[in-house]
Amino acid sequence: SINLNINQSCPIKWGIYSDDEDEDESVNTEVEISIPLPSEQANFSAIIDSMYNVYQEQPNDLKKSSVKKARNSLFEEIKFNRKVTNWIGKLTDMSTNDNGNASIGISLLGSRAEVETAGHPITLGTNLYNDISSLSTGDTVVVCGSFYPSPDYMGKYEFEYIYESSVTEYGSMSNFHISTFSIYDLQLNSQSTPPYNSPTIPVFFM
Repeated sequence: SINLNINQSCPIKWGIYSDDEDEDESVNTEVEISIPLPSEQANFSAIIDSMYNVYQEQPNDLKKSSVKKARNSLFEEIKFNRKVTNWIGKLTDMSTNDNGNASIGISLLGSRAEVETAGHPITLGTNLYNDISSLSTGDTVVVCGSFYPSPDYMGKYEFEYIYESSVTEYGSMSNFHISTFSIYDLQLNSQSTPPYNSPTIPVFFM
């Protein structure tokens, strides 16, 4: 069995600085606020981090490959149908292609996972495009969208429940990177509640 420690809140730090130039620098502080994560995001993050630790502990490449295969099965057990609903992340990249369509990158809070929309650019002039254009890199955002399974390739490669873009197995386990994420809503996160400490929940998969 694999014990997944699921933490349903993620701490982020906010800087508080005085505008008064005469104010002593010692008043500049950082406040840590824990943002509650949706349960499906917490489960997703726990699988990525816990299985990476298990992967690192294996004595040879054959056993490591088995861990990656097991992780694929655990993703299916979340039963979220690859749908992302109100997951929390940090906007890390904003760019456009030759047609002006946008690609963005988001680092999901609470895990080593990153998603990009390079495979599904956001069309110039749409409401979603305009909403995103008002944001800045570094913003904490709420995202809705979809993951995709791996292409079939006529059965040449092993099926992956969530298609991941890394070119090596170690890259997939250490930095879960998805470049084919399809986004349909992105909003600035308005979470401003006091620190929220959600319990760590052990979940066992046989």
